[in-house]
This record gives sequence, C-alpha cells and structure tokens, in this order.
Amino acid sequence: MTQLQGASAMASTESAGPDSVGLDHVGLYAHDMEAVAVSYERLGFQLTPLSQHSGTHAVTREVVKAGIGNRCAMLGRGYIELVAVVDPALDLRGVPDGLARYAGMHIVAFDTARPVQRIAALREVGFAAEPGVLQRYIGTQQGAELARFSQVRTPRGAMPEGLILTLRHETPELLWQERYLSHPNGARALAAAIIAVANLDEAAARYERYLGVECLRREGEAWFHLRSGCLGLATRDALKARLPGCEIPSLPFPMALAVEVADLSRTAAVLEGNRVSYRHAGDQLVVAASHAGGASLIFCAGPAFP
Repeated sequence: MTQLQGASAMASTESAGPDSVGLDHVGLYAHDMEAVAVSYERLGFQLTPLSQHSGTHAVTREVVKAGIGNRCAMLGRGYIELVAVVDPALDLRGVPDGLARYAGMHIVAFDTARPVQRIAALREVGFAAEPGVLQRYIGTQQGAELARFSQVRTPRGAMPEGLILTLRHETPELLWQERYLSHPNGARALAAAIIAVANLDEAAARYERYLGVECLRREGEAWFHLRSGCLGLATRDALKARLPGCEIPSLPFPMALAVEVADLSRTAAVLEGNRVSYRHAGDQLVVAASHAGGASLIFCAGPAFP
C-alpha cells in the first residue's frame, strides 16, 4: 500500500485497535528558497511548486496566510519539505529563530491514523499533547485546493531536538499528486531521520514514550523501526563514525535523512551528471550537508539501518 492509499483510508474516521506511527516527513529551513530548491533538483528530486503556509483564524475560522512557504519532494512514502520565508510581514512561525541557529533539518514529523487516540496515549505517559490544525492551498490541475492536516502538538521544550510532531493528512490526494512522484534519482521513500543527541539514554527513553515503540540499541545509537521508515538517535561520536567529516554545530541536532531509491547506480549517474560530490559508504551513497540544504543525505537501495 502506498502512503497515498494508506492516508486516504485513514482520513475518514478513527477506528478501534492499536495505533502505530510512521515517519511522515522531514523539514529543512533555508535562507533562500531558490538556492535550496536548485540544490535538491541537482540531487535528482522533482519538487512541487511553491505553496504558502496558512492557518485558521481563532475567531472567524477563516484561512489566514503565514509568512513561510514550502516546496516538497513527494515520495511514494513520506516526503522532504523545504521551508523558507516568503513574506516577512506575516507570521513566520519561528523559522528565523531556527535559521539563526543553523540552516538545515528542523522538522521531524510522524503520521498517525488516530490523532485523538495518539493525544490520549501521549498524555498517559506524561506529555502535554494538544490537537492542532494546519492548512495550506496547493495547486492542482483543477486549480488551488485547501490541504488540511490534523496535528498532535507537544510543547517545544518537551522535544528539544526540533519541531517534533505527529499528524494525520485529511486531504492526502492533494499532496501525493501523481505528476510529482517521479524523480530522476529514482527516489521512492523516506527511509530515516537521524538526530545527534547529547544524552542517548534520556533521549531514547523519551522517544520510546513518544512513539510507543521500543528502540534497538547498538554502539552509541538507538533505532526506532516504525510502521514506515525509522528514526535514529546517536551520540556525536557514533555519528562521526557513521558519517565521517559531518559537522555537528550543537546538540541536539537533526543532522541526516535517508532516502530509499530504486537503483543506486541510477542515483549515482544523476549525481555525477549534475556534478554533485558523494561518497560510497558500504551499500549507501552519502551526500555532504553542504550539498543538501544543511543535512547529510543518505541514499540507500533498501533497508539499510539496524
């Protein structure tokens, strides 16, 4: 089942049974949308057109534009979101504050079929979870249509690694449009997000509570295998061993994302054709953060993490 099919099925109603979460998307903050978009196109991704974020007015319930927008690489499962300021006079939702620390990955989002159940589960294990609504207009072949998302929000301080959230897509067909799902590099799924942390024991225990999944520990790393994709937490030393030469400006730091591709040789050919440097790491291709919007980018041909 593709993410589009799965999200369509879950958007109607919450049913009984245990909830499970998947890796939905990662988001990178950029100083310059045009520049980061060019970088991702050179990496072999097809990007969606610019879409400006918006919210719901607390009183009138009307759609109110925010000052940030995105372009996305939509994959068969999950997606990569590139975020930048498009109108500094409007609500910027903390993006400039994030950029003051670093340009790169600030968002790790998980999906759920049952946001109400997820909120209750988080409250039971000590998180102050609340519902939220996000929406934005997206261009379709029939014109602009309003995409809607039901969010599960926790206070920023509860998850210091970045903007960590869980959501349900209420209109997945607007995001996963067939015309945007084919990528020159053969990308087909968001495989992993990897975060450098200062205290692995504390972070692993906290994410076990947040995700409702036990982690697999090994050599300075903790891995959470989700319904789709996985989350990796690691110490600075473990990540420097896994990704030699990587820069970790501060801790915690969401520093890498992994994308599953159909054929690594095809991906390598695209990178070489576009003069993007990469290195082989076993059965993976690794692109340095300087060429990928501030986050190290790992291409893999299948399950590549413990």
